[in-house]
Amino acid sequence: SSSSSSSSSSSSSSCVYSGMEMVSNELALVYGTSGAHSFCTVIETLTGNVKDSRVIDRPIDVLAKMKLHVPSWKISTSSQPISTSSATASRGYRTFLLAHGLKGENPVVALLPPTSAAVSVFEAIRQKLVVHSIDVFGGTLKGFAIKKGGTLEGGYPVEEVWTVSFPVATEKICDIKTIDPDEIVHSPVSGMGDGRAPRRKYLNPSLIALATQRTGTEGKRALPGVAYTDPSIVIYLIDGITGKIIHRRAQKFGQGPVHLAIAENMVVAHYFNSKSNTFEITTIELYEDPVKTAKAESAALAAESSARNQEMDPDPNADPVFSSLIAPVPTLIQRTYLFTKSITTLAVAKTRQGITSKLVLTGLSSHQIAGIGRNLLDARRPYGEAPPTKDQMADGIVPYHPVLKLETQKFPSYNTTVARVAHITTAPTFLESTSLVFAHGLDLFYTRVTPSGAFDLLSEDFNRPFLAATVSGVIVLLGLTRRWSRQKRLSMLWM
Repeated sequence: SSSSSSSSSSSSSSCVYSGMEMVSNELALVYGTSGAHSFCTVIETLTGNVKDSRVIDRPIDVLAKMKLHVPSWKISTSSQPISTSSATASRGYRTFLLAHGLKGENPVVALLPPTSAAVSVFEAIRQKLVVHSIDVFGGTLKGFAIKKGGTLEGGYPVEEVWTVSFPVATEKICDIKTIDPDEIVHSPVSGMGDGRAPRRKYLNPSLIALATQRTGTEGKRALPGVAYTDPSIVIYLIDGITGKIIHRRAQKFGQGPVHLAIAENMVVAHYFNSKSNTFEITTIELYEDPVKTAKAESAALAAESSARNQEMDPDPNADPVFSSLIAPVPTLIQRTYLFTKSITTLAVAKTRQGITSKLVLTGLSSHQIAGIGRNLLDARRPYGEAPPTKDQMADGIVPYHPVLKLETQKFPSYNTTVARVAHITTAPTFLESTSLVFAHGLDLFYTRVTPSGAFDLLSEDFNRPFLAATVSGVIVLLGLTRRWSRQKRLSMLWM
């Protein structure tokens, strides 16, 4: 697994807010820059009490969120969670890596919070982590490995292990997205809706999706069928551990702005097509090649067996699910749709166990928030007008149509105007069917969505008195039946 970069901050003459991350439902981490320095503050969301505050003598390059759930800052009684269920009681807090100096000398990363419990867990996985830093103007994406010798106060030194460079004269980085470390995948395989046997999804926790705008030069070719003279959007899928480019796809005549979203094995991109003079949405889905994956897993098992025979202990931290070092190149399926709306941001709704169908949320330029169902974006949608098969109906797959139409019931904002939506954040609830949505820009908007319907909730018109009467009647009937049965056995004994 790898830690994913959150954002980069720039220097200014005054205190500038850069971003915020949730440590838990009760704690928030706010960070930014102030001149040549940067600040990082942890506050209680309900009371506003400052739990931790620190100033760093150089700008923060990367704030990476890790899935290390260990106890951190203590919260006051007034900020305790309302729910006292086992799910809340056993939950820990997120841990962060604060990276600075990645673009200069003596780059280091600091663990936040710097507790002994967090350091102990971090040391066990340190060798498997890679911190990413992106330079939009320089056209580079770099990966840094974390070395030994870290302390609670001074942080850990890092070294550059790989670099992906883009020709800044012809390509400009437009957007980049990484897998959310808190994402939960319910099923690692797909259904048989495309007429094939179930296939394993390519679930790379270190996958990076990056989009560039190619401007074009004379006399060269970019990709098969796409010349440098043609404006295009190029989508890169990069492994965050090795820096290997897994896939590169050019969308001919594509222009910015480009917006990306990534979830499980699906990457969604929205851009403008200058030839058709309309917006488009393309979906890329990645699946493991069964033959190549079987060979890679056999080789890994043979290497582990050889290590045991030589009385060498295998790596106890080896990931039994996915390894970037042995994973073969996946197979891809892609579908592109015409989309009549201009958008400002993309996000994917999260649920507690990942069972609910994915819902891609879009911030429209018309100051609304719209949702697009996973079945409409499915790259397995078959061509033609043949009626769907039973397997397709079970997977919710509908026949392909070039125009992607928005469903009126999938507008979380309803008829409310949400001006200039800049970002959409989603969070799971204790109900699997429900996801919380918070959109901010010029306006603030908060609501909840049920992508697959409220299947774990009773409807408002449910006859609760009838249910209570039925349960009470069953209980009374059970008591009477038990009494009659006891009397009958007693009568049989006297006969």
